[in-house]
Amino acid sequence: MNYYNSISESYNELHREEQLSKIRLIKDNLKIKNQDLLLDVGCGTGIFAEEFNCIKIGIDPSIEMLKQGKNAFYIQACAENLP
Repeated sequence: MNYYNSISESYNELHREEQLSKIRLIKDNLKIKNQDLLLDVGCGTGIFAEEFNCIKIGIDPSIEMLKQGKNAFYIQACAENLP
């Protein structure tokens, strides 16, 4: 976790284009509506959630990555032990 905490402020700059290409593919294949609920497990900085106009919950173990997120409800937790 220390690694992700240490790169949290620059993560989007380093990985934004790579992540956006994946997000575009998902958006093209899923028809997510405003009232839908999106659960992003391993959300990191929340870059995925930013691209969708719906109700969003992000879960990630790195508190520093979560601090970068916007426009969603974020929970610090591990995927192996969801709250």
